[in-house]
Amino acid sequence: METEVSANEPNYMTELALTTAPFQQALDNKFFYPAPQTTHRLNLLLHLIRASDKVANLVADTGVGKSLLLKQVVERLGDEVRVCLFDAASSQNIHAFLGQCLVAFGVTRHEVENHTDPIALLQQRLYQLQQLQITPVIFIDHASQLAPEIEQAMLTWLSWQQQSHYLLQAVFVSESPLKGLSVIDRLQVVALPSLTESEVVLYLEHRLAQAGYRGELPFDKKTLQRFYQQSRGVPRQLNQLAHQQLLGFKPYLTLKQRILVILKQRLGPILVLATITMLVMAQEQIMRAWENINHRMPPMAEPIIVSPEEEVAIPVIVTDEQAQRDELARLVADIQLEETVPAKQPEMIPAPVSSTSATDSTEQQVENNIDDVAYQSQSWVMTQSPQHYTFQLMGSWQQQEVMKFITRYRLNGDVALFSSARNGRAWYVVLYGRYDSRQAALAAQKQWPDTVKALPSWLRRFASIQRQINNNPVIAASPS
Repeated sequence: METEVSANEPNYMTELALTTAPFQQALDNKFFYPAPQTTHRLNLLLHLIRASDKVANLVADTGVGKSLLLKQVVERLGDEVRVCLFDAASSQNIHAFLGQCLVAFGVTRHEVENHTDPIALLQQRLYQLQQLQITPVIFIDHASQLAPEIEQAMLTWLSWQQQSHYLLQAVFVSESPLKGLSVIDRLQVVALPSLTESEVVLYLEHRLAQAGYRGELPFDKKTLQRFYQQSRGVPRQLNQLAHQQLLGFKPYLTLKQRILVILKQRLGPILVLATITMLVMAQEQIMRAWENINHRMPPMAEPIIVSPEEEVAIPVIVTDEQAQRDELARLVADIQLEETVPAKQPEMIPAPVSSTSATDSTEQQVENNIDDVAYQSQSWVMTQSPQHYTFQLMGSWQQQEVMKFITRYRLNGDVALFSSARNGRAWYVVLYGRYDSRQAALAAQKQWPDTVKALPSWLRRFASIQRQINNNPVIAASPS
C-alpha cells in the first residue's frame, strides 16, 4: 500500500514511505525523544510534585522542548494529583485564569459563576483536596509572559498553608529563571539543556522512525555536523534544518559566507590574472636592475683558485632589502608555526574514573546490605507527638526500592518507614528525623551530608502522616 501525501505535506514523504510528517512543529507526544538529560528532568519534576512541596521553574532556551516535556509530566501523573494547565501566552485575564483553576480542581461552573468570593472558594477547595490526600498543581507555560496581576495572585496562593502544609504547588516554564519567584523559599529551578552532538543523530532517527521510516538515516556525516553547528542542539531548529534538507533546499549561508562565495566565484579569475601580471612585472624589474649592476661593475679579474688547505671563510654581505625579506620570511614562518602548533593547554585535574563495573559493584553492595537496614516501624510513627516534625524523603510502590534508598544514602538515626493505601495499592514512604519545631528541623537539615541535602524533601508534621495512615490503611490480601 503506497503512502498518500496531501498537498500540504512535504513531497519527501512518498520517497521515504512516511505515514506522517516527521519534522512538524506541532506538539505530538509520540515524537518526544527521551534523551538522558531530558529523562532526568522529567523524573525530577515528577518527584518534586509527588514527594515534596517544592515550586519548580523549568528553564530552557526557546525550541528546546519545554512544552512537550510539560505534557509528558502531566500525562504521567496519577489520580493523586489534580492539574490546572495554563498558557500565559494565550490569556492575560486574572478572572479567566482563576475560573480555569477552580474548574480544573473540581469546582462546578455553576459554583464559579455564582460565588461572591472566588478566591475564598479556591482556598476552600484546596483545603478539601488536602484532606483527600490529593495534590493540586498549576502548570504555567510561557510564564515569562504572565500578567503582573496573575503573577502576584500566584505568589499569594502559593503562600497559603494549613497545619504547616502548603495547599498548592506549581510548575513555571520559562526561557530564563523568573525573578519574581525568587521570594519563594521553596523554589527549585530545573534547567533543561539542549541536545549534544551525539544525541542529534539519535533524535533525528527517533523522529523518522515515529513517522514510519525504516531505512538508514538520509543524512551524511557532514550534513549532521552542519545541523549541530547551526542548531546548537535545539530540537526546533533541528526539525527545520532536516525538513529543508529533505526538500532539497541549499544550506543557509550567513551574510559573511555569501560575500566570500561571491568573491570566489566572480573575482577568482581576476585575482589569478592580477597575480600573474604582478609576477611578470616583478621579473622584468629584476632583469633591468641586474643589467644596470653589470654595466656599473668593473671588469672581473682572473679568478683566484684557492686550494682546500688555503680555504678561508668568506663573509656574506646582506643588503637592507635582503634583510627585510629575511625578516618577513621569519615572521611568516613564525605565524605558520603558531597556526600548526597548538597552544599549551592548562593542566587538567583527572576526573574520578567511573565505569559500569564500578556502578554495578555499588548496586550489588546496596542489594547485599538491604537485610541489615535499620529503621523505625510504622507503630513508632503512630506514637510520635502529632505536633512534632519530620522530613519525607521519598515514596515508592515497591518496598524493596525504599530499602535500597535507605541503604544507598546511608540514612541512620530516626529513620522510619510507613505505608498507606493509594489507588488500591500500598505506597511506601521514608521519613527522616524527628524535631520539636519547624525551626529546629530546618536548622538540622543544613547539617545533613551533601548527598542527602541534595535530595528533594518535604517537611511534614506527624499529625498529617498519622492521619494519612489512619484514613488510608493498607488492607492485606486475604489468603487464597
